Amino acid sequence: MNLKMNNELLGILYMILCQFSFATNDALVKILYQNYNDIFVLNQVIFLRGVFALFFIGFFLFLKKKFSFEFIFSSGKLRIRGLLEAIAAICFFIGIAKLPFAMVYVLLSLAPVILTVFGALILKEKVRWRRWTAVIIGFIGVIVVIDPGKLEFGFYFIFPLLSAFFLSLRDIYTKKIKSKFHSLQIAFITCLVVTICFGILNCTKFLVLVLMNI
Repeated sequence: MNLKMNNELLGILYMILCQFSFATNDALVKILYQNYNDIFVLNQVIFLRGVFALFFIGFFLFLKKKFSFEFIFSSGKLRIRGLLEAIAAICFFIGIAKLPFAMVYVLLSLAPVILTVFGALILKEKVRWRRWTAVIIGFIGVIVVIDPGKLEFGFYFIFPLLSAFFLSLRDIYTKKIKSKFHSLQIAFITCLVVTICFGILNCTKFLVLVLMNI
C-alpha cells in the first residue's frame, strides 16, 4: 500500500515538473519571438531544442541498453506519430508567437474533449453518459474562460485549435502502436522526426534567402 502511494506521489511530482518545464519552455519561446519579431526564429529554436532532447533521450536509452536504430526505425507507425507531433508543434508555436499566452493554453485544453470524441468515433470505445457529461462541462468551461464576446478573431486563432486536433489524432494513433516499444524509444523517434521537420524548414528558409540575394 505504501509502495503504491509512493509511486502515485512520485508520478504526481513528475507530472508537475513536466508541466512546469513545458510552460517555462513555451514562455522562453514567446520571449525569443518578441525579441526577434521573426516567425522563422521558431524553426531554429525548436530544431536546437530537438537536438538537445535527442542527446538526453539517447543517453538514457543507452543506459537502459535499448538504443537500437534498426529496432526504433522498424515501425512506420512511429514515424507517422512523429509527423503528427511535428504538425501539432508547428501549429502550437505559431499560436504561442501570435496570440496571448493564456489564450493558447485555454484553446489547447480542448484536446481532451476532442480525444474523447475521437475515442468514441474512431476506436469505437464505449463512452457512457457520465464521461460525455464531463466532456460537455469541460467544453462549456473552455467557452466561459475564453469569453467569446471579448475575443478579436483572426487568422492565427485557428492554430492552437489545429494543434489540439493533431495532438488528439497523435494519441489516437499511439493507441494502435504495439507495446513492444519502450516509451523512451517512442519519444526518441518522435523527437527525431520533429527535429528533422524543423531542420528542413530552416534549410528551406536559408535557400530562399540565398536565391533572393542572387
